[in-house]
Amino acid sequence: MSDFPVPSSRQQEGYVGAGLTHQDSRSFMAFRAFPVARRLADDNRSMIGETELILADIEFSVGLAQDNLGDIYVDKAMLYQMVSRVPVTQNVSNWSSSFNIGINRVLTGERKRKLIVQSEFGLGFTREVMQGLGVYSDIIVGAGANKSEAFVYAKPVIGLYAYTKLNSKLAVNLSRTYNQYGSDNPIDAASFSLHQYGFKDITLDFEVNIQKVDNEYESSASFMLGYRF
Repeated sequence: MSDFPVPSSRQQEGYVGAGLTHQDSRSFMAFRAFPVARRLADDNRSMIGETELILADIEFSVGLAQDNLGDIYVDKAMLYQMVSRVPVTQNVSNWSSSFNIGINRVLTGERKRKLIVQSEFGLGFTREVMQGLGVYSDIIVGAGANKSEAFVYAKPVIGLYAYTKLNSKLAVNLSRTYNQYGSDNPIDAASFSLHQYGFKDITLDFEVNIQKVDNEYESSASFMLGYRF
């Protein structure tokens, strides 16, 4: 038991964060806040599986490039997000599940980013390969809409997470989305993230995202410094 953090040492649930995002050739100041949450990015070693529950998650960014200096972009306004990745054991075959509803900015088949109202539901399996190392696969189905159209989409996902001896967690997530924003071309995405622990009220998150549409790539890298309260 001494190898695991005690639940009482977990950080507080409120969060405010700020950081930098570089997307293709543009840079942005990024901001995020929510009043109540446990994140997949958090240290979940004292929990059974990797879990997430976030209420009222707001993300927005401010342009730093010459042509969009000071412009404000709403990236996400999610009312509810839940993920439960409970590992399959010898005696129990647990289903992993996820659900979310809210507003999200997504990539279209024309490589433009547009806001939609979305709702997603997913099912899958998670297996702990060894202590601190797990793999998972999910099938997510969702519906999205804006003022001009509505669509349904499907997204298979695979990934892994690994806690390191440096008190951090590495995570890799690969997905392919079919019919997102009514696109005829599937949208492939890969994300690589590092989350550093060991600070009482501070969170440090690094993430790289790559998306591909019709042999065209879009990439972004971000750093976020957060405070838990």
